[in-house]
Amino acid sequence: MKRILKALVWIVAATTALRLIGEMVARQFESGNEESDEVRLAAYWGGRDFHSRSDALRSIRARTVLGGINLDLTHATLHAEGASIDLDVRLGGVNIEVPPTWHVDVDDRMQAGGVTVEVPEEVGDGAPPLQITIRGSAGGVNVEAKH
Repeated sequence: MKRILKALVWIVAATTALRLIGEMVARQFESGNEESDEVRLAAYWGGRDFHSRSDALRSIRARTVLGGINLDLTHATLHAEGASIDLDVRLGGVNIEVPPTWHVDVDDRMQAGGVTVEVPEEVGDGAPPLQITIRGSAGGVNVEAKH
């Protein structure tokens, strides 16, 4: 019984330490905030929610390792020339919500993972493009249109 208790304490301590280290590493990578036009996000051994309210979103770079990121872009406006999202997903997941009026193009370079895209194929003329490039392995990415 003592061995089991010691093992459980060790597992909880190790998990907590990994999560704290992950948060410290993520802070070194991240820049920008919800109003920024250029943003860098990271989630290592944990999760991250981000709700952009940018007036001219140009780029998002996001990296996740053993974690997940939720990107809500439904209240953002793309730059007139469009925007790009570059994802590096390793043993994690990213969920991206976009307005249904955006023209979204996805370049899926994921290895041993899955990418789901549920956005309208036809949008109005003049809609600025959002280019999403996905790299990584053993992860999942979901892109969907939401109001």
